[in-house]
Amino acid sequence: MSLATCQMVAAFSRRCRCSRIPADQPRLLVVTLLRLGLTSAAWERILGELIASGLLLATFASLAELRDAIDALTISTPANLILSPGDCSWASPSPHLLLRWAVADALWQLRFRLLRA
Repeated sequence: MSLATCQMVAAFSRRCRCSRIPADQPRLLVVTLLRLGLTSAAWERILGELIASGLLLATFASLAELRDAIDALTISTPANLILSPGDCSWASPSPHLLLRWAVADALWQLRFRLLRA
């Protein structure tokens, strides 16, 4: 099975949560799947936790099966899936890329609102 980067990010970070520490909130509020960039150490911790929780014991041949396998895991150390500002890699994207992100974010939010209506 091969996955695009965006599919891997969405699948492997699906059990992650943002830190609830008030000081972390302002920097984490800007994170969306379109802007998510994690450090190597964060990915090592997240993937290590998924493996320690039994992900490699599951069988999956598609993205949907991978998502189901991750959702079914009993996470051994939930704290390893908490994201803090230090886990995010904040690159300085080009203005062109920022515009594309803004448009994509707006379309995503509109789609989400329409689905909730």
